[in-house]
Order: sequence, then structure tokens, then C-alpha cells
Amino acid sequence: STVRKNGYRAGNSVFSSPSSPNEEEIRFLEAAEYGDIPTVREMLSSPTLNTSCVDFMEQNALQLACGNEHFEIVELLTQGKSMSRIGDALLLAISKGYLRIAELLMNHPSFRVNQRLTKSPGELMLLDPESDFYSYDNDGTRFSSDITPIILAAQCQEFDIVYELIRRGATIQHPHEYKCQCADCTHMRRNDALNYCLSRLNAYKGLASPVYLSLITADPVRLALKLSHELTRMADVEKEFKKEYLKLVTQLYDYLEKLLDICRNSEEVNAMLSGNERRKKTSRKETHSQRLNQLKRTIKYGVKGFVAHPNCQLRLIEIWNGHLTWLRQLSISYKFLLAVGMSLSMPVLSIVFFLAPQSMVARTMRSPFCKFATHGMAHAQFLMLLVLNCIDRVEWFKSSPPFAFLIHQTSEHGRHTEFNWCEVFIMLYTAGLLWNEVTELWDDGPRNYVVQLWNILDFFLLVILITSFVASFISHQNTTKFAYTCIITQNISRISDYNPTMRKTMYNRSHWIGSDPQLIAEALYSLGIVLSFTRICYILEVSEKFGPLQISLLSTVGDIIKWCGIFFMIFGAFLLGLFNLYSYYGKPEAKTTKAFTTIEETFITLFWSLFGLADYRGVEVKYDHQWTRIVGYQLYGAYNIITVVIMLNMLIAMINRSYSDVQVDSDLEWKFARAKLMMSYFDNGNVLPVPYNLVTIPLRFYGCVFFFFKINHVFNKFNFRKQFTLKSEARVISQRGHKMSRINHRLVMVVYFVVFLLTQAVMTRIVKRYALRSQVEQSCGDNSNEVELQEIKHDISSLRFEVIGGLTRWENKIDTLLNVIEKRKVKKLAKNSNRKKVRIE
Repeated sequence: STVRKNGYRAGNSVFSSPSSPNEEEIRFLEAAEYGDIPTVREMLSSPTLNTSCVDFMEQNALQLACGNEHFEIVELLTQGKSMSRIGDALLLAISKGYLRIAELLMNHPSFRVNQRLTKSPGELMLLDPESDFYSYDNDGTRFSSDITPIILAAQCQEFDIVYELIRRGATIQHPHEYKCQCADCTHMRRNDALNYCLSRLNAYKGLASPVYLSLITADPVRLALKLSHELTRMADVEKEFKKEYLKLVTQLYDYLEKLLDICRNSEEVNAMLSGNERRKKTSRKETHSQRLNQLKRTIKYGVKGFVAHPNCQLRLIEIWNGHLTWLRQLSISYKFLLAVGMSLSMPVLSIVFFLAPQSMVARTMRSPFCKFATHGMAHAQFLMLLVLNCIDRVEWFKSSPPFAFLIHQTSEHGRHTEFNWCEVFIMLYTAGLLWNEVTELWDDGPRNYVVQLWNILDFFLLVILITSFVASFISHQNTTKFAYTCIITQNISRISDYNPTMRKTMYNRSHWIGSDPQLIAEALYSLGIVLSFTRICYILEVSEKFGPLQISLLSTVGDIIKWCGIFFMIFGAFLLGLFNLYSYYGKPEAKTTKAFTTIEETFITLFWSLFGLADYRGVEVKYDHQWTRIVGYQLYGAYNIITVVIMLNMLIAMINRSYSDVQVDSDLEWKFARAKLMMSYFDNGNVLPVPYNLVTIPLRFYGCVFFFFKINHVFNKFNFRKQFTLKSEARVISQRGHKMSRINHRLVMVVYFVVFLLTQAVMTRIVKRYALRSQVEQSCGDNSNEVELQEIKHDISSLRFEVIGGLTRWENKIDTLLNVIEKRKVKKLAKNSNRKKVRIE
């Protein structure tokens, strides 16, 4: 009360108002704030009271009563017709979490006009500027003009209030695209860019609320993933609010993890990982990967906590082992022996798979574990072939008969004349790898194929190996052709004098040109060997020991690329500077070394100086040019200080930081990477490893021919129906066939619809369980005791005023009775005195 009176008297303060309330209004506001029900009830009947009066903080009686949770006061005030700022009072009650007051205000008749419950104050101001429903001048309200009741309730995580608002038809409008060019967005951006960005952020805060997601949709997981992806893009676009958007993304990720954490059985986990969206295309043969649509999205959007959750990982392991449940109890060594045995028996297994694709053996081979084991062993065999192909050039190797097939057939001048058996097998494996990539590209599509880093590596590996084999084949053909010519002429030296091409082909390696096909083939083949061995890193993601190390290695690639951007800018500056300084000293008598005299020499010198392998005297000149010598030493010294001392240490620090970040959550990072690897083997494609997968080419070819034949048949039938009218028995047969296909299609649709309803029921159960747990956690939170004490304080305050009011009323009645008794006594005494006088007379 003292603070309020001081606020009224502050003439030049920020709280000063041109029209201060009178004593009656001050008493009315104090009674509404402290819960004095009798006083408020009495003053509301006064004809001189202005019920819309405000205090020095521009708060009216309704707002003061809502802020202090005086339900009876609010009920009394809302019964009148002239009460203002009911919308502000509702927002205040929602922010405080007062459900009873919020329901009382939502039931007020004023909310039925202009859809006030669903529109923001800014929108209502445009519809009715003269209305006093909100404080449109931003005085007396704690919220911005773009906040709607449901946005505020969603931000405050009030389940009951959000439910009541949704039940009354309130929803949160999704913001337009950031680059939207509609009239409203363009006007807001030009008029007030800050208000435009804040309004979008407030809308996203409401949309990203776990409470709103749980109540507004039957599939909150899919909506949360979609929204998290959109918020991640917004964080990259609106850099100024990046921290706020990323906080919302983290909130959505936590919500998804909590939903998965409260699952109690495999059915609920399957519903979480699969989703309940309806299938646009129906198929009888649906793979595990197609059923785990939700999980694929989480992996795509990088929701690592959700993927690494124990419930999700256990489900992945079940699908990974398939019907071979006993694999879970086997150790790593037994699994390795099983993989070796399957690899050795693969010729027989591939024949069985080709002849009986629906047999038990074929279904076992389709399990993700078997596919991973056989593919891994096939790659190991491919690496062994690469090693054996180089072994004939090792000193200790002897060309004994058992290893004769490994020897390269070469001419006397060092050219290979034909492919050995080892190279033939390598080509066969390369053909199998090529067919694998073609089928994967066809099944996944170009967009999903390019996203995978290992697919890009495989693509370059195949390009390099195929180009190497083509160049080797050209070299073999040229060697054979020229050797046949020499045999016919029987004079090699003479023909080589008149035929330059033949001389380069038949003479020793020292006479070959740099673009010789065999040199190109050897160089590309060496690159192919390196890339082939790097493919082992893809398999190491399964191992708990080597997986985190490999993930740390990949995480440093991004840091190295960023570092290279700065490094090459500095490197290029010093390269051009030193070359420009010493390019005039290219003659032997001008400089002791060739360093910095050409672009190539400058590049080589600067590069190897990073590792301390360059001579510092490369800047010396033989002429008496001291200025050139001083500038050269300064440039070369500055380069070594910047690159070696600063840049290299910066790179080491960046790599160390990335490694530390991965090691902090090494288990999470490993499980997420393992889940991505597992998902790649859940499809039915590429069951047989290389090179046995080549036997599936006829099946694929038959499928393609059948597909195009079916399209052609449908097209011809359509044209035939368009030109002629089908009659007689042919038409009846066609109708029967279409009827059967429609019946089958409807049966499949009915099955999927039943699955959709069951999944929706399971998701509803999970969301209800989450709502109950959230309410329990909220009631048992840190502020629960403070809230209870505040409620007790308000009750005591209201009770005090009621007791005081009751005592005052009884006091008035007692005074009235005493006055009546006193008057009666006076009258009685007067009567007695009159009687005495009469008797005396």
C-alpha cells in the first residue's frame, strides 16, 4: 500500500500517470489485490466507482486479482459488463498457471466475439481499434502483441489450459517461409524487422512445446522431427537468434527421448520407430527399413540421443539378428568363425539363393547380420587379391609352380603382355562392386545415394579401378600389336627408327612418355589400393573398441577442411611473394639452389619447410643484393612462424578438441554410427556379396523387362479402349481381372488401415503417459513448495478479510441492537416518569 501511494505521488518518475486514481479507486484496487471480497462486493454497487481504473503500474482490478489468484474476486469482477482488459487478465492467468481463473475467463461472453480466443492482440487491434479487450498501447500488459493465449500456454507447459484452448478451437498458426513474399510478410519486414523476427520466434516456441505437440497431433514424433529440421534451418538463416532456435531443437530432442523412455514393451517401441502415417503405396513385401520410417528420419536429422537410447538399440539388435536369436549370445570370435564359414560356402549358398529364393537358407541369408558378415568377408578377400597381385615383385617371392598364376607376364622391355589370374579375379570383384552401386543407386535414388560419404568413396574407387584396367588393356593391345609387327618384319631396331610410337612402346621404361597408358594404369591402380583399404573404416563402426576412434577420425575432417581454407590463403600469399622476389634469379650463376625460382620449386620448398625438410639458405643469392636477401629472409621467416608455430599448433588444438568432444559422448556417438550402419543392411537389396551378386543380373533384367512390358501393355490397352468399345467375353474377363486386383488392393488397404489405427492407439497411450508423468514432475518440482505456500498465503489473506468483514458486520449488528435497547430503555424510563407524575398529581 505504501509503495502504491508513493507511486501515485511520483510526479516525474517513469510510473507517473496523467490521471491518478482517487481515494475510492485506490481502496478498490487494494481490495482486489489483497482479496478483500466484502469490500469489492460492496464497492461494485457504488455508482461513482470506475471499475476500469488502473494503478501506477497500469494494472486494473481484474489483472491484480488474477495475478494474486483471487478466484472469488475475479468471479465478481467478470459479472459486470464494463470490465476492461479481460484478454490481458487471461494471459496473466495462463502465465501464472491458474487453471480455474483461466477457465472462468475463457467462458466469458466477450471471447465469443471476433474469435478473440484464437487471435493475437495485434490482430484484434486491426479488427477493432477502439476495443478495450487488450491494452493495445503496451501499457499494463506483460506480453507482446503477437502472443495468443495458446502460444503462451504452450510456452508455459500448461497441459490443462492448452487442452481447454484446443477444445475451444484455438491453434497455433505455422509461420510462413522465411523468404515468403506475401503482402503481410513483406509489410512486416519493411515496417518492423525486429517485431517480424520475434513474432516468428514466439510462434515457433509455441509449436515446439512438448505440451502442444502431445495434444495437437496423433503422431507427435513425426511432427517433432519435421519441426526440429525446420528450426535447424532457421538457426542457419537467422544468425541473430541462432541460440534460441537451437535451444528449441534441443527441447524437441529431449521430448522425443522422453517419449521413447516411457515405452514399456516392444509394441510401443515399434510404434515410436515406425510412426502411424498412412502408406501412399501398398506392398506385400515391406522391408524393415520401410517399416522404420521414423527411425530413418531421426538418423537423417541427427537425433543422436533418440537413436542411441537403449530401447531403440535393443529393437535394432533384434532386427539385425533376425530369426537367428541365438546370435546375441555368441562372442566375437564365434561370430567371426561363422562369417568365415559362410564365406567359404558362398558358392553353394548363392546357387541355392538363385534357385530357391523363398527357402529357409535364402531367408537366413537375407538377415542383416548374414549380409554384413558375407559382405565384410568378400571385401577382405578383395584386399587379399590386391596384396597377392603385388607379391611377385617382392624379393623373397620365388616363382614356384603353385604361385605361377600370380606372376605378371611381361615383355623384355618391361611391358605387361596379358592379365594374370589374380588381375582377372580383381576385375570380377570390381564388376560385382559396380553392380552393387548400380542397384543401390536404383533403389535409393540419386539424392539419398549422394548423401552417404561411403557411396562417394566407392564411386571414386570404381572409377579409378575401371580406368586403370582400361589403360592396362590399351597398353596390352599396343604391345601385342607392335610385337606381331616386329615378328613379321624381323627387324626391330630398323622399324623403331622409322616408327616413333613403336619405339616408345617397345623400348625400355626410361624411354616411355609421361602419358603412357601403362604408367597411367599403374598410378591409378596404386590410388585404388589406398581407397580400397580405407573402406575398412566403414566396417569398424560395428566394433565398440575401434568405432569411437574411427568416428573421432572422421570428425576431424571438417576441422581440417576449415583449417586448410585459412592455411592455403596464407600459403598462396607467401608463394606468390617469394616467387616474385626470386623469379629473376633463375640462372645457375645467380643462385646456389633452385628454390623459389619457379612456381613449382616455390611450392615444393614452402611445403616441405612445414616439416623442417627445406634448407633455410634457399633465400641466398650470389649477387651483392643485400636488400633482396633481407626481404627474402624476413618473408621466409614470417612464413615459418605463421605456418609452423601458429597454424600447425592451431590444427593440433582443433583436432584435440574434436577428439575430446567425441570421447565425452563416445558411447552415444558409437551407437548412432552403428545404427546408421545397421539401417543400410535392413533392405532386401544386395543380399549376395561380390562377385556372387553378378548371378542376380538376370533376375534384375527380367524384372526391368517385365516392368516395361507391363507399362506398354497398360498403355496399349488404354489406347485400345479409347478407340474401340470392348464387348463380349473379352470385356468380361478384363473386368474380372480388374475386380480381383481391386479386391486385393482393398484387402491390403484394410490391413494397413487396421495397423494405422492400432499404432495410433499405442501412440495415444504413450502421450497420455507422458502427460501424467510431466504433471507429476511439475508438481514435485523445485517451486512446488513455494507455490503451495503462496496458495496458503492467498487463502489466509482471503480468510482474514472474510473474518474481518464478518466481525464488522456482527459489530454493526451489535451496535444496532444496543442502540435499539438503549432507545427502548429511554422510552421505558420516560413512560415510568410520566406515570409517576400522573400518580403524584
